[in-house]
Amino acid sequence: MEERLALLNPWWEPARGWGQRLDRRDLHSSVLAALLDPGAEPGVLLVGFRRVGKTVLAKQILRHLAEDEKIPVTNLLYVDFQEDSFSDVEPIDILEFLRRRREPGHPCCVVFDEIQFLPDWDKKLRAVLHETRKPEIYVLATGSSALTLRGASGDVLLDRARQMRLSPMLLGEWLRFVGQKGVVAGPPLHDTFERFTVRGGFPGLVFEDSPHEARRRLRALCEQRVIDGDLVHRLRIRRRNTFGRVWRHLVHHPGRTLDWRDLHQEFGVSRETLEDWVEALARAEMIRQIRPSTPAGAPEEGKGRYSRVYPVDHALSGAYGVPVLEGGGMEAMVLSHLEALREALDAAGRRPHLTFWRDDRVRGPNEIDFRVEARDVSLLVEAKGATRVAGDRITRLARVAARLKASRCLLVHAGTERRTERRTADGRDVEIHLWPVPEFLLTLYRCGINVEELFR
Repeated sequence: MEERLALLNPWWEPARGWGQRLDRRDLHSSVLAALLDPGAEPGVLLVGFRRVGKTVLAKQILRHLAEDEKIPVTNLLYVDFQEDSFSDVEPIDILEFLRRRREPGHPCCVVFDEIQFLPDWDKKLRAVLHETRKPEIYVLATGSSALTLRGASGDVLLDRARQMRLSPMLLGEWLRFVGQKGVVAGPPLHDTFERFTVRGGFPGLVFEDSPHEARRRLRALCEQRVIDGDLVHRLRIRRRNTFGRVWRHLVHHPGRTLDWRDLHQEFGVSRETLEDWVEALARAEMIRQIRPSTPAGAPEEGKGRYSRVYPVDHALSGAYGVPVLEGGGMEAMVLSHLEALREALDAAGRRPHLTFWRDDRVRGPNEIDFRVEARDVSLLVEAKGATRVAGDRITRLARVAARLKASRCLLVHAGTERRTERRTADGRDVEIHLWPVPEFLLTLYRCGINVEELFR
């Protein structure tokens, strides 16, 4: 086992070292802080869609521990369970190996990469975590598919590992990766934004020059690596072609509201089967679902109203031929950034909800794409793939805001003009703030939970 591990841990030999230094994802500092916090859970469980950079981040954590925390490299261990050579190795045995070779007087860190490839991985990881004590040993586990990770962490690992999610990059982080961190508005931002619309938030595609090749690689990632490699094999889905059709239907119709009464008939499966398949895609981080809201902003419960479904990254729809700056394609892009806002508000203890609103019982304006509601935050966001926004559309949006007792609303569009319009609807004065989509996404990324910056 030692020889196999040595191949995966080149830093054990000074002559081989750590290799090229790569840009760090924004989540790096949060993962490191959770790992080193003596009062936190014994381990960190890092999940997310494939190719978002989990393995790179894990190795960067090890490098930081060696160079900044001065932990001897002999005390740092990385193992990839996707490698066939480790299919017969137990995590507890790896832990004992690390303890035997560690340099005394210093902590250790072990990374279990792609741990979901182990049978009964959750029980085995829990056994490891019960054998660890901070600051003696830090444990970081990653998994490309949250299909089993999310369910197990809720039932088995909740008290032993903190789960963190690494999502595709947002626009601000993507600009940093391409060396344009200081860009804030105008033609330079819009020119760079075009690359982001095609390549999405995947670090491996940042410097891919060919749009055609970027789309091909994204389709292969979805079809071969996730559907065939993760889901069909692990769930033992017999109707692979039908399952693939369900995925392609969802990615071709971002923002579609799922109607369980009729949709399953399109694919010739039972309603229960379709629900299971959609849940599998959600757990594999391929799709995001948002629920409708009550007029007050809380998510509606039960099956009476259904979720809207979007791909986890806008470029996935683009890879299948969906125009990214139109309709649901743009909504998917906006949703990714609003979901990051929701997570930041949640971390700050603000108890946020991210929903959409639609009321089919009334005539006239009756829907809004996204609502973010928290203790002292209320955002209504409408995304339109138009380069020019007509006055009657602004008036209709003001009426929707007034119905929801809001005094302002954000309209994100595909044009280049930013301005504020004012309307009176149902006796309420409403401000409609129009934002070009790249400037809105970048400002939202930079202002964090201080959302008032969006209205200045």
